[in-house]
Amino acid sequence: MAPALKKAAQTDLIAKREREQARAVNHHKHQAAEARKSLAKWERLVSGLAPDQVAQLLATVERQAERMREAARVVVGWLRGGRAEVDGRYTLTIQERGTGKTVEMVHRNERVAERLNEAGVKIGDLVEVSQAGDAKILERGQQQTQERDPGRGR
Repeated sequence: MAPALKKAAQTDLIAKREREQARAVNHHKHQAAEARKSLAKWERLVSGLAPDQVAQLLATVERQAERMREAARVVVGWLRGGRAEVDGRYTLTIQERGTGKTVEMVHRNERVAERLNEAGVKIGDLVEVSQAGDAKILERGQQQTQERDPGRGR
């Protein structure tokens, strides 16, 4: 009986590996398709531009990409226990623990906003978020009485 169980376990392991490989292949195919669509979009965008306009556009895109990479690094620090001041529903001024580096970024992650709302976080509060995403209010901010733009905050 033991050899039959061993054979079944090996078969299950092989099937699991094959599923994981198929999933990885599909993921890479999807990424390649997205890259092709993005490239086609950029080709359409720059087709009618002069070379200096293309250079200016690329410089702008590179600056935005660097800001996004920097924000991503800081957000990783924040999610591991940094501090964030809530400036609006999705806008956080984030301070990374250890370095003290601060960056302001707009979150479009519904889950982050929901967690902050569930914790009772208000505009101007200073919060600490655990790696699990639980928010703890460290300091209550001044309540702001300004009207918010109805189109913002989605």
